[in-house]
Amino acid sequence: MTGCSWCRSGVLLGFLRLPGVWTNAVGAELRVVDEVPLCADCVWHWGDQPRRPDAVALAGELEAWRRGEL
Repeated sequence: MTGCSWCRSGVLLGFLRLPGVWTNAVGAELRVVDEVPLCADCVWHWGDQPRRPDAVALAGELEAWRRGEL
């Protein structure tokens, strides 16, 4: 890829990988990783859109970390 897939311009700097949780049609939660392309032209615009963490998933990961599982 030679440019950003969002703005179709700029030089691609890399990808930001963001973990998340997705709920499918039957209600099962699946762990996912969103890849966000970053380029010099649009990275600042994307940074203005804060994401809200999933409080339940965060609490679970914190407990797993405290138990030494992560």
